[in-house]
Amino acid sequence: MINEDKAEYANASFYEAFNKRDIEAMKNVWGRDVNATCVHPGWPPLKGFEPILNSWEGIFKNSGNMEVQISDVQVLASSDLAWVSCIEKLYTI
Repeated sequence: MINEDKAEYANASFYEAFNKRDIEAMKNVWGRDVNATCVHPGWPPLKGFEPILNSWEGIFKNSGNMEVQISDVQVLASSDLAWVSCIEKLYTI
C-alpha cells in the first residue's frame, strides 16, 4: 500500500536531490523497472532507469546553478499508485 506520507517524502527527496545536484540521491528516487518514466520540459518521455539517470547526469553537468522551490503540494494515493502535484518555482543563481 502506498500512503500519502511516503509519496510526499519521495517527492521531497527528489527536489532535495535536484537542488543539491546529487546523482546518488537521484538514483534512490527513481524506480529501476522498465516502466519508470520521466518527462523533462520540452523532451520526449524517457523510459527506464538508465535513460532517466543519464538525463539527470547531463542536466547536472550542463546546467548552471539552479534551485527549485515547491509549494502547494497535493498528494493522492491508492493501493498501488500515488500522484503528487505541486507548483515549482525555478531560480537561477
